Amino acid sequence: KMQKGPCLSQVVPLLLLSILLIFVFPVGGFCMGSTLGRASSSSLKMSTQSLIQDFLQADKFAVVGASDKRNKFGNKILRCYQQHGLSVTPVNPIKKEIEGLEVAKTLADVPDISPDIGVSIITSPAITEEVLEQAAALGVRRLWLQPGAESSAVLAKAQELQQTVIYGGPCLLVQLGYDNSWTHDSSPPSSKI
Repeated sequence: KMQKGPCLSQVVPLLLLSILLIFVFPVGGFCMGSTLGRASSSSLKMSTQSLIQDFLQADKFAVVGASDKRNKFGNKILRCYQQHGLSVTPVNPIKKEIEGLEVAKTLADVPDISPDIGVSIITSPAITEEVLEQAAALGVRRLWLQPGAESSAVLAKAQELQQTVIYGGPCLLVQLGYDNSWTHDSSPPSSKI
């Protein structure tokens, strides 16, 4: 009889991340983000942790690149928001519902979108550039490029659009804490942050 447990494909990335944290960032924890864009010196001087704290103060969130596949980070990020009792809208051009939530096809389709929404972006860099353009058109100011969503072209686009983005390492799952076994219908959300 086989025991159920974490799949090797789930464990290996976490193990590699742990090794990276221990050997590359032995002091000061996991705070490897950066900002780009806005010309004011105050926003350029904001630490990554300050940007993350500001991001998490949003009243609602969107996950661009949300997935219905539980092994994908677009699903894990979505469930992380749900676990913490936060208002979140998945954004996916194809799906109609993910984790019990109605899906917006684009960022512009998110109900009651405002400049203060927090947007986690989990897309390929080519798509991320398009998302940054949508966000700029909507005046969205809280953008978090989850690991893998950025590239030099994406960062150049953010700078061109004068956007401040969180990028370069920090992950929402690490910042908020995440239980991979949690599902939207298995138990109530733990608590708001």
